[in-house]
Amino acid sequence: MAGFALWALPARWIAYAVLVEAIALVAALASFTRGAITDVALLRFGVLLALGMVQAELSRRIERDRRRMSGSTHINMTSIWLIPAVLMLPPQLVALLCVALYTHMWLRIWQHLRNVSLHRTVFGASAAIVACLAASTVAGVPLAESQPTWSWSVTLACMLGGLTFELVDALLLAVSINLRQRGNAPLTELFGTWDDNALELTTLCLGGLTALTLVYQPLFTVLLFCPIVVLHRSVLVKELEAAATIDVKTGLLNAVTWHHLASQELARSKQDRRAKVGVLMVDLDHFKRVNDTYGHLAGDAVLKSVATAVKNQVRADDAVGRFGGEEFVVLLPGVDEAGALVVAERIRKTVGALYVMAPQDGVPIAGLSCSIGVAVHYSSGTTMERLLLAADTAVYRAKRTGRNRVVATVDKRDAA
Repeated sequence: MAGFALWALPARWIAYAVLVEAIALVAALASFTRGAITDVALLRFGVLLALGMVQAELSRRIERDRRRMSGSTHINMTSIWLIPAVLMLPPQLVALLCVALYTHMWLRIWQHLRNVSLHRTVFGASAAIVACLAASTVAGVPLAESQPTWSWSVTLACMLGGLTFELVDALLLAVSINLRQRGNAPLTELFGTWDDNALELTTLCLGGLTALTLVYQPLFTVLLFCPIVVLHRSVLVKELEAAATIDVKTGLLNAVTWHHLASQELARSKQDRRAKVGVLMVDLDHFKRVNDTYGHLAGDAVLKSVATAVKNQVRADDAVGRFGGEEFVVLLPGVDEAGALVVAERIRKTVGALYVMAPQDGVPIAGLSCSIGVAVHYSSGTTMERLLLAADTAVYRAKRTGRNRVVATVDKRDAA
């Protein structure tokens, strides 16, 4: 929902965003009463600002492509320059650097993207200011001197500063995402995947190296541009590879990827005739009515909510994909018919209890239902194509007998 107007966002998120922005403003204004601004600090501020703007210009195309593909969780490279600011600059210059870098990113990159709004950028900058000032307070600006003497206390202060920045920023953004998704966001969307967190850790490390380089060997700072730009580009390549396997609207596996993984799992299970593999076909009932009544954006919101609901009702290792339109498929390795029926019934009840807000006008969408077909390896078919056909046949039987129900296919003739 990043590209929607402010008025279409949840009221709780708006209140939370205003609160964080107010805290950032008060903290930034209060920071001007703390710490003297020296010539060394001004010089370092100018260098960090210039480096951050040059890096953003060099990576402008990469950043635009990443933003076009990103979901709620997005990690940019500004922390590479904010971490050195926290460790070297007085708090008022840290706040100014946050504002300057985010303003530059908005004007040069983000304002031209449909899925990046101004209020989202303002909130991100405010969260960065709060995180930076909190980290500055905890760390105590350990590298403020022109040539500080290194000690274990300086090391500890630098580590605490980086850790505080990361924790505060991650928490503020996680609460924001959860409120925007009305409490339906999974953990990977709140706090990012392992790859997201590995990237964040890498940017923090690069930020620390940047601080040390600026303090002890300023001329070597230009050598950091190559690894930073290459890191940014490599992350884009990885996201492009991931995007090729993911359905854009729901975040689930797309049909091709799901079928490939499901076929591989079925091939492994065939080595043991006692092994079971369950397949569920989940089809939303009367989905066209949602699009006709509330609009296609509301339909997309319903699809995403249903996708999240289905994924939350299965195991982490179960494969969930979007089969097409309003149909979803679930692979349940090691699950027999009785177990598959239990999972299917749990999904049916969860979908029926969903309460989705239409993004355009905030009208609640309730009363959703789904028909689910269940097929199990050997009893319903011996190939993935036959299992899918059997599950699809069961779905149509559920539709014909009243919808909003679970039907299992156990007769092999149903899959023929």
